Amino acid sequence: MAVLEKFYGKIESEKLLFDPNEVALRLKTERGYTNEIIDECKKILQNNVDCRYCAVKADVFVTDESTVDLGFLKTESKSLAKNLYGCTQCYIMAVTLGNKVDMLLKKMSVSSPAKHYITDALASALAESAADTAEAIIKGKSDCTLRFSPGYADLTLEIQPNVLNVLEASKYIGVTISKSLLMTPQKTITAFIGIKK
Repeated sequence: MAVLEKFYGKIESEKLLFDPNEVALRLKTERGYTNEIIDECKKILQNNVDCRYCAVKADVFVTDESTVDLGFLKTESKSLAKNLYGCTQCYIMAVTLGNKVDMLLKKMSVSSPAKHYITDALASALAESAADTAEAIIKGKSDCTLRFSPGYADLTLEIQPNVLNVLEASKYIGVTISKSLLMTPQKTITAFIGIKK
């Protein structure tokens, strides 16, 4: 596979906004609901975020209704093939909130299960915000498909090692993956974004 372009960078935590819908979904609350503990957890979380992203622009071939060939990887996924249909290039990206968030959550799991639950949910919501922000930076004004991540629909998580390898994610943003396919840092998102003609 020929990597056509590489992107990597840092996103300052103050640029990451909590989406009210995402927060409500993750906390299982009404949209806009908050209290002192949630507000406290938001501040603590944002003080521990070290958000970084990396991406490559690459050729993609959708060879039939379920086969996607990226050169470094050929995978069977009707959902991804549908998402990338008509595209000859795509962005492959990863974004993470960083190791300090993992350490914070580990500490909170011992010191305060309630704050751990809230902060973990908020971190998941913030990771989505980070993915939105990184995506906007990467694609610029390009007309693109919706972001599509491994583990969604029929796109297997087993492709994650290949994705992180082509991104050189360990080198650029410190993301690694275990044999059981768990990424570290945990609040990391990978995705494909098709570039429309």
